[in-house]
Amino acid sequence: MAIQEKSIFNGTNGTLWMSTDTEEIELTSVQSFSMTQTNEFEEYNSPNEYGKFQKFLGYSLAGNISKYKVDNKFINVLADYAAGNQPDIYLIGKVENPSTGKLQRIKFSNVTIDSGDLINFEQKVATKEEIPVKAAKYEFLDNN
Repeated sequence: MAIQEKSIFNGTNGTLWMSTDTEEIELTSVQSFSMTQTNEFEEYNSPNEYGKFQKFLGYSLAGNISKYKVDNKFINVLADYAAGNQPDIYLIGKVENPSTGKLQRIKFSNVTIDSGDLINFEQKVATKEEIPVKAAKYEFLDNN
């Protein structure tokens, strides 16, 4: 059976919100957002077995936010880190398919921002920010 084009999700219908100690905002200039779960295992051998077995130990979450620079929201968070404060940050990402009514909304908790440009510009080029992030936990708010 062929995939119907209307059933494919489109990033144009994606939204990202960020909450810090001081505010909750929709990041309207986001061009892309991704968060990947990497599972961590330890390999072990079992007597009388030839295959390798794996014991699940945990997971890590890492991703990236790519956005046009329209404000100083992320620089302000970096300044918090520079002052010795670790802000309580969470992200909520949502992507939906209006044609089918399906959507996915995930909340990421204990988010950290790994790095960010304090200043970056190039003549005749729209400035983008690339913000690598990590998180400790996630929960599905909607997943249909």
